[in-house]
Amino acid sequence: MNIVATYNFIYNATFMVEKGICYALCLANLVNTEGSRNLTFRPIIPEMSIDLYIVTKKYETFSPAVKLFINKVKEYKF
Repeated sequence: MNIVATYNFIYNATFMVEKGICYALCLANLVNTEGSRNLTFRPIIPEMSIDLYIVTKKYETFSPAVKLFINKVKEYKF
């Protein structure tokens, strides 16, 4: 595999993928492939998995939106 570029936001990379310039590797369900978008998600076989971690400072003060996000992540059953 010849990797010639990287991206920070999958949303931006989807525009190049739609134009046929490149392929993008990403986690499942990060990109909307429904509707008129010329995108499809193809899983890597055999399946590859990773552990994700959310790391914050010990005594960080969070906005209400971030508090809600963290609580939803904690409620999610893996």
